[in-house]
Amino acid sequence: MQISADNSFQALAEEFNVRKSIYSLLGSYFYQPLSAEELGKIIDQNPFEDLAEMELSGYFGEGIVLLSKFFRENSGSNLEQLTKRLKEEFYRLFIGPGPLVAPPYESVYLGKEKIIFDIQTLQIRDCYRAWGLEVEKKYKEPDDHIGIELQFMAYLIEQAISLANQPDKFLENLLDQQFFLSQHILAFGPQFFQRVIDKSLEDFYRGLSFLAYGFIYEDQSYLAQLLKEWEPYFKKAKAM
Repeated sequence: MQISADNSFQALAEEFNVRKSIYSLLGSYFYQPLSAEELGKIIDQNPFEDLAEMELSGYFGEGIVLLSKFFRENSGSNLEQLTKRLKEEFYRLFIGPGPLVAPPYESVYLGKEKIIFDIQTLQIRDCYRAWGLEVEKKYKEPDDHIGIELQFMAYLIEQAISLANQPDKFLENLLDQQFFLSQHILAFGPQFFQRVIDKSLEDFYRGLSFLAYGFIYEDQSYLAQLLKEWEPYFKKAKAM
């Protein structure tokens, strides 16, 4: 996404809504299995089909191609059986029983003990609290679950859209987005997504991981460019 300092907040809001939708979708799909109703809607719409024709490059493009292919090939499948199959793969990868193939928790990758509920969990909890949020399943579901972290990015983006007339708070929000993405999601997300890519038996989760892997790096570049391009505006607004 290209931006310039001449862009209006309305144009920026449109870009932010796209980002929010992607983070929200990824967060939801990595947090819980798809229901039969959700799966049926995606198969009917296959929103990845048109994107696949754009020949997008890198991991993001690879993810689009895999997802488009998966939904196209399963358009005539038994919906209940397909839902059951994906749920079983979700549990095999992320929940168990047995050793997790792809643990979805930041602390497992970054903590000294490589276990859940390590210091990273508490750090993440502080990030949520700073914006008035707490995880619903606190103490039962670690706050540093990749799905929750992705959904938190969607929440920050949604909040930014409402701060058009408050440049100081808008800048604070952007800096928080950049910090959370770089210091948390990007700190372990690539390892997690690559593990799913390497170990998953389903193209749905492989495609989702390719897409997420590529997107978080693209979004990191987008935020860096956004802050650079809008810096003169923030300085001017602060001086007024």
